[in-house]
Amino acid sequence: MDVECVRRFGEWFAHHLSNFNYTWKWGDWSHTLEDDSTAKFSFIRETLEREIRLSYFDRIVGTLPENFSSNAAVFPAVAPNANFRYAAGFKSADIFGRGEVDSNLDVLIERLSRQLSTKLDNGSIISVLEDMSSHRKSTHNASDMAVEGFGGPAGSSWENDVVVRDIFVQNILFLGTKSFSHFLNIVERYVKILQQLNQEPEDRLHTVRIIAEFWKFNTQNMEIVLDKLMNYRVVDPISIITWALDLSVLDTDYSRFYVWTILRNVLFKVNSKVSQLREKIGINAMDEDNSSTQEALDKALRDQRAAFILLFQRFQICLQQLLDRGEVPESSSRWRWISGQMREFGRSFHIDVNRLKFTLEATAFVEPIEPRMLKIWNEIKAVGELLVKSG
Repeated sequence: MDVECVRRFGEWFAHHLSNFNYTWKWGDWSHTLEDDSTAKFSFIRETLEREIRLSYFDRIVGTLPENFSSNAAVFPAVAPNANFRYAAGFKSADIFGRGEVDSNLDVLIERLSRQLSTKLDNGSIISVLEDMSSHRKSTHNASDMAVEGFGGPAGSSWENDVVVRDIFVQNILFLGTKSFSHFLNIVERYVKILQQLNQEPEDRLHTVRIIAEFWKFNTQNMEIVLDKLMNYRVVDPISIITWALDLSVLDTDYSRFYVWTILRNVLFKVNSKVSQLREKIGINAMDEDNSSTQEALDKALRDQRAAFILLFQRFQICLQQLLDRGEVPESSSRWRWISGQMREFGRSFHIDVNRLKFTLEATAFVEPIEPRMLKIWNEIKAVGELLVKSG
C-alpha cells in the first residue's frame, strides 16, 4: 500500500473510532506487533496516537488489551508531556556532561526562570543571558565551548551562544505548557529576544531541534509550536525542512505521521503567503503605490522556490545515505516510507512542482542522478503533468 494511503487511512480510522467509544477488537491484530517495520504496525501506532489527540490518554489506554498498552513501541507508557531539561532538581553536570556541577550557571538558570515567571522586561532578561554567556567564556576554553548535543560552538556574544539559546528557549516553552494562550502570551512578550537568538540559519535550525526535543513526547504540540514560531519569524521553512529531512530524525521516525504533517504544513504556509500577496495585489491593482506589496511577493516567491528546491535535495540526500550504508530499497522500510513521501509531496504539490520543474532539474536533480531517484523524479513529473492537464 502507498505510504500516504496508510497515513490518510490511519487519521480517518481514528476519527471513525471516536464515534464508537474508541472500541475495536485490537486483540485480533496482536500478530502485527511482532514486526515494527511493517505498514500495519505503523498504522496501529499512529491511529492510537490520534485517538489520544481526539480524547485523552487514560481514556484510550482503557480500551486496549494488555499486550498493546504495555508495548511502548506502539503505545506511549505515559500521557503526552513536555521534556524539560531544566526542571526542579536539574544539575548542570547531568545536562552538559562535564562531570562537575557549575553552581554559578545553575544559579543563573534559576534566576532566569524566576524572572521569566514574574514577567520582567526584555532588558532584565537580556542582562541574565549576557551574564550566562560571560560566565561560560570565563570558565571554559574556546575549544570547550562546543557542548555535545547543543548544535555547535558558542559565538562571541549571548545571541550566538548555543547553551544560552537552549536554556532560554526551553524555559519559554515550559512556561507556555499551561495552555496555548500562555504560550502565545510569553512568545509575544519576548519575541524580540527570540528573534535575536535566531538571526542565522544554524541558529534557527538549532531552535527547531530544541523544540523537537522538548515536545518529543507530545508531537501534536510540536506541530503547533513550530507553526506558531514560523508566524513570529523565529524559525523558518528552511530550518524545519532541514531538520525533518535528516536521518537523525528519519532513522527512527520515518513512519511517524507527525514528521510528514509538519513538512506538509510548512509548504502550505509558504504557498499561502504567495497566494495572499497575489490576491492583495489584485485587489489593489489600481493603487499607484503597490511597490511594497510587489516586493513582498517577490520575496515570498523566492522563499517558495528555495523551500521546494531544499525539499527535494534533502529527500535525495536521505535516500542516498540509506544506499551508502547498504540498505536495499526492495526490502528497506525506511526507503519505502521516505521515497513514498517524496512521491506524495510531488503529487500533493503538483502545481508548484510542475511550474518549478525546470528550476528543480537545474538545482535539485542535477546529473548524474542515482537511477532509482531519477525514476522517482520522472514519475513525479509525469503525474504532475497529467494532473495539471486534467485539472
